[in-house]
Amino acid sequence: MSAGVARPVPAQPVPAAPVLSVENLSLAVGPLALVEDVSFDIRPGEMLGLVGESGCGKSVTALSILRLLPEPPIRIASGRILFGERDLAALPLDRMQPLRGREIGMIFQEPMTSLNPVFTIGRQIAEPLRLHLGLGRSAALVRAAELLDLVGLPEPRAALDRYPHQLSGGQRQRAMIAIAIACEPKLLIADEPTTALDVTVQAQVLELISRLRREMGLACLLITHDLGVVAQICERALVMYAGRIVEEAPVLELFRQPRHRYTRALVDTIPARNRPGARLPAIPGQVPAPGARGEGCPFEPRCAAPVSRCGPERPPLAGPWPHRAACWNPAA
Repeated sequence: MSAGVARPVPAQPVPAAPVLSVENLSLAVGPLALVEDVSFDIRPGEMLGLVGESGCGKSVTALSILRLLPEPPIRIASGRILFGERDLAALPLDRMQPLRGREIGMIFQEPMTSLNPVFTIGRQIAEPLRLHLGLGRSAALVRAAELLDLVGLPEPRAALDRYPHQLSGGQRQRAMIAIAIACEPKLLIADEPTTALDVTVQAQVLELISRLRREMGLACLLITHDLGVVAQICERALVMYAGRIVEEAPVLELFRQPRHRYTRALVDTIPARNRPGARLPAIPGQVPAPGARGEGCPFEPRCAAPVSRCGPERPPLAGPWPHRAACWNPAA
Protein backbone atom coordinates (compact mmCIF):
# COMPACT_ATOMS: atom_id res chain seq x y z
CA MET A 1 0.00 0.00 0.00
CA SER A 2 1.45 3.40 -1.01
CA ALA A 3 2.45 5.98 1.59
CA GLY A 4 -0.26 8.36 2.67
CA VAL A 5 -3.12 5.97 1.82
CA ALA A 6 -5.20 5.15 4.85
CA ARG A 7 -5.53 1.48 5.72
CA PRO A 8 -9.19 0.44 5.84
CA VAL A 9 -10.45 -0.24 9.35
CA PRO A 10 -12.28 -3.57 9.71
CA ALA A 11 -15.97 -3.09 10.34
CA GLN A 12 -17.02 -3.85 13.90
CA PRO A 13 -20.01 -6.15 14.34
CA VAL A 14 -23.15 -4.26 15.28
CA PRO A 15 -24.74 -5.70 18.44
CA ALA A 16 -28.12 -7.25 17.80
CA ALA A 17 -31.09 -5.24 18.98
CA PRO A 18 -32.48 -6.44 22.33
CA VAL A 19 -35.33 -8.92 22.19
CA LEU A 20 -36.58 -7.48 25.48
CA SER A 21 -35.88 -4.11 27.12
CA VAL A 22 -37.31 -3.45 30.57
CA GLU A 23 -37.05 0.25 31.36
CA ASN A 24 -37.54 1.69 34.87
CA LEU A 25 -40.28 -0.81 35.72
CA SER A 26 -42.10 -0.32 39.01
CA LEU A 27 -44.94 -2.53 40.30
CA ALA A 28 -47.18 -1.68 43.21
CA VAL A 29 -50.15 -2.78 45.28
CA GLY A 30 -51.91 0.36 46.41
CA PRO A 31 -49.19 2.56 47.98
CA LEU A 32 -46.80 -0.36 48.52
CA ALA A 33 -43.99 -0.81 45.98
CA LEU A 34 -43.24 -4.43 45.05
CA VAL A 35 -40.61 -3.74 42.39
CA GLU A 36 -38.87 -0.39 41.91
CA ASP A 37 -37.08 1.08 38.91
CA VAL A 38 -35.95 -2.21 37.33
CA SER A 39 -34.13 -1.99 33.98
CA PHE A 40 -32.37 -4.61 31.84
CA ASP A 41 -31.96 -5.84 28.25
CA ILE A 42 -31.78 -9.35 26.80
CA ARG A 43 -30.33 -9.92 23.33
CA PRO A 44 -30.84 -12.87 20.95
CA GLY A 45 -29.00 -15.97 22.14
CA GLU A 46 -28.17 -14.45 25.54
CA MET A 47 -28.76 -16.15 28.89
CA LEU A 48 -29.37 -13.52 31.57
CA GLY A 49 -29.58 -14.62 35.21
CA LEU A 50 -31.79 -12.84 37.76
CA VAL A 51 -30.71 -13.94 41.22
CA GLY A 52 -31.65 -13.17 44.81
CA GLU A 53 -33.30 -14.62 47.90
CA SER A 54 -36.98 -15.51 48.04
CA GLY A 55 -39.06 -12.36 48.44
CA CYS A 56 -36.73 -10.11 46.45
CA GLY A 57 -39.18 -9.66 43.55
CA LYS A 58 -37.70 -11.98 40.91
CA SER A 59 -40.82 -13.98 40.02
CA VAL A 60 -43.06 -10.91 40.18
CA THR A 61 -40.77 -9.21 37.66
CA ALA A 62 -40.87 -12.25 35.37
CA LEU A 63 -44.65 -12.58 35.55
CA SER A 64 -45.09 -8.88 34.80
CA ILE A 65 -43.40 -9.35 31.41
CA LEU A 66 -46.22 -11.68 30.35
CA ARG A 67 -48.81 -9.60 32.27
CA LEU A 68 -49.78 -12.65 34.31
CA LEU A 69 -50.14 -10.75 37.58
CA PRO A 70 -53.67 -9.93 38.77
CA GLU A 71 -54.46 -6.39 37.65
CA PRO A 72 -55.84 -5.15 40.10
CA PRO A 73 -54.67 -5.35 42.85
CA ILE A 74 -51.18 -5.24 41.30
CA ARG A 75 -50.52 -2.41 38.87
CA ILE A 76 -47.66 -1.23 36.70
CA ALA A 77 -46.87 2.05 38.44
CA SER A 78 -44.32 3.23 35.86
CA GLY A 79 -41.88 2.09 33.20
CA ARG A 80 -41.94 0.18 29.92
CA ILE A 81 -41.57 -3.46 28.86
CA LEU A 82 -40.40 -3.28 25.27
CA PHE A 83 -40.67 -6.51 23.29
CA GLY A 84 -39.42 -5.48 19.89
CA GLU A 85 -41.36 -2.32 19.16
CA ARG A 86 -44.31 -3.18 21.41
CA ASP A 87 -44.64 -1.86 24.94
CA LEU A 88 -46.19 -4.79 26.81
CA ALA A 89 -46.82 -2.59 29.85
CA ALA A 90 -49.27 -0.49 27.83
CA LEU A 91 -50.78 -3.32 25.76
CA PRO A 92 -54.43 -4.23 26.46
CA LEU A 93 -54.59 -7.61 28.16
CA ASP A 94 -56.61 -9.18 25.33
CA ARG A 95 -53.70 -8.44 22.98
CA MET A 96 -51.26 -10.30 25.20
CA GLN A 97 -52.81 -13.70 24.47
CA PRO A 98 -51.29 -14.06 20.96
CA LEU A 99 -47.84 -13.38 22.43
CA ARG A 100 -48.01 -15.85 25.32
CA GLY A 101 -46.63 -19.15 24.18
CA ARG A 102 -46.13 -17.94 20.61
CA GLU A 103 -43.41 -15.31 20.96
CA ILE A 104 -42.66 -15.58 24.68
CA GLY A 105 -42.44 -18.99 26.33
CA MET A 106 -42.31 -19.59 30.07
CA ILE A 107 -41.17 -22.47 32.24
CA PHE A 108 -43.04 -22.04 35.50
CA GLN A 109 -41.53 -22.52 38.93
CA GLU A 110 -43.08 -25.77 40.10
CA PRO A 111 -43.00 -28.73 37.69
CA MET A 112 -45.11 -30.87 40.03
CA THR A 113 -48.14 -28.58 39.81
CA SER A 114 -47.72 -26.49 36.63
CA LEU A 115 -49.15 -29.17 34.33
CA ASN A 116 -52.91 -29.76 34.23
CA PRO A 117 -53.54 -33.12 35.97
CA VAL A 118 -56.67 -33.98 33.94
CA PHE A 119 -55.16 -33.66 30.44
CA THR A 120 -52.59 -35.88 28.78
CA ILE A 121 -49.10 -34.59 28.11
CA GLY A 122 -49.75 -34.79 24.37
CA ARG A 123 -52.86 -32.63 24.61
CA GLN A 124 -51.07 -29.98 26.68
CA ILE A 125 -48.16 -29.72 24.22
CA ALA A 126 -50.50 -29.77 21.21
CA GLU A 127 -52.67 -26.93 22.55
CA PRO A 128 -50.29 -24.02 21.73
CA LEU A 129 -49.47 -25.62 18.37
CA ARG A 130 -53.15 -25.68 17.43
CA LEU A 131 -53.91 -22.27 18.93
CA HIS A 132 -50.95 -20.30 17.60
CA LEU A 133 -49.80 -22.21 14.52
CA GLY A 134 -53.15 -23.53 13.33
CA LEU A 135 -52.05 -27.18 13.18
CA GLY A 136 -54.68 -29.89 13.03
CA ARG A 137 -54.96 -32.45 15.82
CA SER A 138 -52.90 -35.16 14.11
CA ALA A 139 -50.16 -32.78 12.95
CA ALA A 140 -49.99 -31.19 16.40
CA LEU A 141 -49.53 -34.58 18.09
CA VAL A 142 -46.81 -35.54 15.61
CA ARG A 143 -45.00 -32.30 16.40
CA ALA A 144 -45.59 -32.85 20.14
CA ALA A 145 -43.80 -36.20 19.93
CA GLU A 146 -40.91 -34.53 18.09
CA LEU A 147 -40.67 -31.93 20.86
CA LEU A 148 -40.63 -34.58 23.59
CA ASP A 149 -37.85 -36.32 21.71
CA LEU A 150 -36.00 -32.99 21.42
CA VAL A 151 -36.11 -32.44 25.18
CA GLY A 152 -34.94 -36.00 25.83
CA LEU A 153 -38.08 -37.64 27.22
CA PRO A 154 -37.86 -41.46 26.82
CA GLU A 155 -40.42 -43.08 24.51
CA PRO A 156 -41.87 -39.75 23.35
CA ARG A 157 -44.80 -41.23 21.40
CA ALA A 158 -45.92 -43.30 24.36
CA ALA A 159 -45.51 -40.28 26.65
CA LEU A 160 -48.16 -38.38 24.66
CA ASP A 161 -50.90 -40.51 26.25
CA ARG A 162 -49.58 -40.26 29.79
CA TYR A 163 -50.89 -37.94 32.50
CA PRO A 164 -48.60 -35.74 34.63
CA HIS A 165 -48.86 -38.03 37.67
CA GLN A 166 -47.40 -40.85 35.57
CA LEU A 167 -44.14 -38.91 35.01
CA SER A 168 -41.25 -38.24 37.37
CA GLY A 169 -40.36 -34.70 38.41
CA GLY A 170 -37.59 -34.45 35.84
CA GLN A 171 -39.85 -35.81 33.10
CA ARG A 172 -42.56 -33.27 33.97
CA GLN A 173 -40.01 -30.48 33.75
CA ARG A 174 -38.96 -31.71 30.31
CA ALA A 175 -42.61 -31.71 29.27
CA MET A 176 -42.94 -28.14 30.57
CA ILE A 177 -39.91 -27.13 28.51
CA ALA A 178 -41.44 -28.79 25.43
CA ILE A 179 -44.60 -26.69 25.91
CA ALA A 180 -42.55 -23.51 26.39
CA ILE A 181 -40.55 -23.96 23.16
CA ALA A 182 -43.33 -25.54 21.07
CA CYS A 183 -43.92 -22.45 18.92
CA GLU A 184 -40.21 -21.49 18.76
CA PRO A 185 -40.55 -18.26 20.78
CA LYS A 186 -38.06 -15.41 20.65
CA LEU A 187 -37.85 -15.16 24.44
CA LEU A 188 -37.83 -17.92 27.04
CA ILE A 189 -38.43 -17.13 30.72
CA ALA A 190 -37.38 -19.90 33.11
CA ASP A 191 -38.60 -19.27 36.66
CA GLU A 192 -36.65 -21.49 39.08
CA PRO A 193 -36.68 -24.38 36.55
CA THR A 194 -34.83 -26.79 38.86
CA THR A 195 -37.02 -26.38 41.96
CA ALA A 196 -37.78 -29.70 43.74
CA LEU A 197 -35.49 -31.70 41.41
CA ASP A 198 -32.58 -33.79 42.62
CA VAL A 199 -29.04 -32.69 41.79
CA THR A 200 -28.54 -35.06 38.84
CA VAL A 201 -31.83 -34.07 37.21
CA GLN A 202 -31.09 -30.37 37.87
CA ALA A 203 -27.87 -30.65 35.88
CA GLN A 204 -29.69 -32.39 33.02
CA VAL A 205 -32.43 -29.75 32.87
CA LEU A 206 -29.93 -26.88 32.92
CA GLU A 207 -27.89 -28.47 30.16
CA LEU A 208 -31.08 -28.96 28.14
CA ILE A 209 -32.10 -25.30 28.50
CA SER A 210 -28.58 -24.17 27.59
CA ARG A 211 -28.46 -26.44 24.53
CA LEU A 212 -31.88 -25.32 23.28
CA ARG A 213 -30.86 -21.70 23.76
CA ARG A 214 -27.78 -22.20 21.60
CA GLU A 215 -29.53 -24.24 18.91
CA MET A 216 -32.64 -22.05 18.64
CA GLY A 217 -31.01 -18.66 19.28
CA LEU A 218 -33.37 -17.99 22.17
CA ALA A 219 -33.04 -14.99 24.43
CA CYS A 220 -33.39 -16.45 27.94
CA LEU A 221 -34.17 -14.94 31.32
CA LEU A 222 -33.28 -17.39 34.10
CA ILE A 223 -34.80 -16.69 37.52
CA THR A 224 -33.02 -18.43 40.41
CA HIS A 225 -31.83 -18.11 43.99
CA ASP A 226 -28.89 -20.41 43.23
CA LEU A 227 -25.66 -18.64 42.29
CA GLY A 228 -24.20 -21.96 41.20
CA VAL A 229 -26.84 -22.21 38.47
CA VAL A 230 -26.00 -18.70 37.30
CA ALA A 231 -22.30 -19.52 37.18
CA GLN A 232 -23.02 -22.65 35.17
CA ILE A 233 -25.05 -21.35 32.24
CA CYS A 234 -25.40 -17.52 32.25
CA GLU A 235 -23.24 -14.85 30.60
CA ARG A 236 -24.60 -11.89 32.58
CA ALA A 237 -26.33 -11.63 35.91
CA LEU A 238 -28.58 -9.22 37.77
CA VAL A 239 -28.69 -9.37 41.57
CA MET A 240 -32.03 -8.32 43.03
CA TYR A 241 -32.76 -7.31 46.60
CA ALA A 242 -35.98 -5.90 48.09
CA GLY A 243 -37.50 -5.18 44.69
CA ARG A 244 -34.47 -3.43 43.16
CA ILE A 245 -31.51 -4.39 41.01
CA VAL A 246 -28.50 -3.86 43.28
CA GLU A 247 -25.77 -5.19 40.98
CA GLU A 248 -25.31 -6.23 37.36
CA ALA A 249 -22.19 -7.64 35.76
CA PRO A 250 -20.77 -10.32 33.48
CA VAL A 251 -20.94 -13.56 35.45
CA LEU A 252 -17.19 -14.17 35.68
CA GLU A 253 -16.59 -10.64 36.98
CA LEU A 254 -19.50 -10.87 39.40
CA PHE A 255 -17.97 -13.93 41.06
CA ARG A 256 -14.39 -12.65 40.88
CA GLN A 257 -15.10 -9.21 42.34
CA PRO A 258 -18.64 -8.62 43.64
CA ARG A 259 -19.18 -4.98 44.58
CA HIS A 260 -22.47 -4.85 46.44
CA ARG A 261 -22.25 -6.10 50.01
CA TYR A 262 -25.32 -8.28 49.43
CA THR A 263 -23.71 -9.96 46.41
CA ARG A 264 -20.52 -10.40 48.41
CA ALA A 265 -22.49 -12.11 51.18
CA LEU A 266 -24.27 -14.40 48.69
CA VAL A 267 -21.00 -15.40 47.02
CA ASP A 268 -19.43 -16.13 50.40
CA THR A 269 -22.15 -18.70 51.16
CA ILE A 270 -21.22 -20.88 48.14
CA PRO A 271 -19.84 -24.18 49.53
CA ALA A 272 -17.08 -24.38 46.91
CA ARG A 273 -15.64 -21.08 48.16
CA ASN A 274 -15.28 -22.39 51.71
CA ARG A 275 -12.90 -24.92 53.25
CA PRO A 276 -14.17 -28.51 53.31
CA GLY A 277 -15.95 -29.12 56.59
CA ALA A 278 -16.04 -25.43 57.51
CA ARG A 279 -19.26 -23.89 58.77
CA LEU A 280 -20.89 -21.96 55.95
CA PRO A 281 -21.47 -18.25 56.58
CA ALA A 282 -25.07 -17.04 56.76
CA ILE A 283 -26.67 -13.67 56.12
CA PRO A 284 -28.46 -12.54 59.31
CA GLY A 285 -32.06 -11.36 59.20
CA GLN A 286 -34.40 -11.55 56.25
CA VAL A 287 -35.51 -9.64 53.16
CA PRO A 288 -37.73 -6.70 54.25
CA ALA A 289 -41.35 -6.82 53.15
CA PRO A 290 -42.82 -4.11 50.93
CA GLY A 291 -43.58 -1.14 53.12
CA ALA A 292 -40.72 -1.95 55.51
CA ARG A 293 -37.77 -1.06 53.29
CA GLY A 294 -36.98 2.37 54.72
CA GLU A 295 -35.54 5.39 52.93
CA GLY A 296 -31.96 4.22 52.53
CA CYS A 297 -30.32 0.99 51.40
CA PRO A 298 -32.73 -1.85 52.30
CA PHE A 299 -29.77 -4.18 52.95
CA GLU A 300 -28.29 -1.87 55.61
CA PRO A 301 -29.79 -3.74 58.64
CA ARG A 302 -28.16 -7.00 57.45
CA CYS A 303 -24.93 -5.54 56.07
CA ALA A 304 -21.56 -6.41 57.63
CA ALA A 305 -19.99 -3.07 56.68
CA PRO A 306 -22.58 -0.24 56.60
CA VAL A 307 -21.52 3.42 56.55
CA SER A 308 -23.35 6.48 57.87
CA ARG A 309 -25.18 7.34 54.65
CA CYS A 310 -26.58 3.81 54.13
CA GLY A 311 -29.52 4.39 56.50
CA PRO A 312 -30.85 7.75 55.23
CA GLU A 313 -29.83 7.61 51.53
CA ARG A 314 -30.68 5.01 48.90
CA PRO A 315 -27.66 4.40 46.65
CA PRO A 316 -28.13 4.55 42.86
CA LEU A 317 -27.07 1.78 40.51
CA ALA A 318 -23.77 3.25 39.33
CA GLY A 319 -20.35 2.43 37.93
CA PRO A 320 -18.76 1.88 34.53
CA TRP A 321 -20.60 -0.44 32.18
CA PRO A 322 -20.88 -3.42 32.21
CA HIS A 323 -20.37 -3.74 36.00
CA ARG A 324 -22.61 -1.54 38.12
CA ALA A 325 -23.67 -1.68 41.77
CA ALA A 326 -25.93 0.25 44.15
CA CYS A 327 -23.72 0.42 47.25
CA TRP A 328 -22.25 3.30 49.28
CA ASN A 329 -19.43 1.06 50.57
CA PRO A 330 -18.57 -1.38 47.77
CA ALA A 331 -16.73 -4.57 48.61
CA ALA A 332 -13.02 -4.49 47.79
